[in-house]
Amino acid sequence: MVFEKLFESLRIGPVEISNRYGMAPINSIFNDWTGLVSDEDIAFWVARAKGGVGLIIVGSVLVTTLGRRLASHQWIYMTGIEHVPRLALLAENIHLCGAKAFIQILPSTGSRARPISGESPIAPSANVAYGYADEKAHQIADTILTKCLTGRWLRKMRITGQMFNVGITMLIFAIYIGKVQITPQYYPLFLRSIKTAFTFFSVPSFGGVLASFARGKVR
Repeated sequence: MVFEKLFESLRIGPVEISNRYGMAPINSIFNDWTGLVSDEDIAFWVARAKGGVGLIIVGSVLVTTLGRRLASHQWIYMTGIEHVPRLALLAENIHLCGAKAFIQILPSTGSRARPISGESPIAPSANVAYGYADEKAHQIADTILTKCLTGRWLRKMRITGQMFNVGITMLIFAIYIGKVQITPQYYPLFLRSIKTAFTFFSVPSFGGVLASFARGKVR
C-alpha cells in the first residue's frame, strides 16, 4: 500500500500515537464565557477520536488573563485551577477512544480579533491585514467572510501567493526527487530540494522586506 506509513505508530517524546493522522486545532465555540470545557466539546472531540484519528490537538486554548479580557468569542480557557478538571475529563475521554490529546495554547487572540470588551487587540504587528465585522456574532462564518472591515483584496492576494509558493515547492520536489515515495535513500535529494526552495524564496522575501521598509508605517 502506497500510504501504509500513515497507519504506522509514531512516537513524539514519551507519547506514542497509534497512527499518523492528526486533527488540527479548531474553535468549536460550544462552551460559554466561563471557558470551561462543555459536554458538547467532549462529544465533538470524542466523535473525531472514534473516527480513528491518532492525535487530536484541542484548541485554541487561551492561557492568560490578558487573552481572556481580549477574547472576541467563547474560548476554552486554562487560566485557573477551575479549568483543570474539565480539561482532564476531555483528555480522558479522548484516551478511552484510542487517541492522544495535545492542546494549542494561545496567549491572546492577535490582531485579527475584535474584542468584545472594546479594547484594541494585541499582536506583534500593528498593521492589521483584515479584521472581523462590527456585529457581535464574530463566530458566524458568513459575517467573517462577507463583511470584513478591510483588506478583502489583500486576503485574496495572500491566498494566491500561498498557492503559488506551494506550486513552486512541489515543482522543485518533482525535479529533484520525481514521483517516488520519500524513503531514506531519497533523503539527500529531499534535503537538496528543500535548500533549493529556501534559496529561491529568499529572493522575493528579501524584496518584500525592502518594499515594507520603503512603504513605511501605514498607521
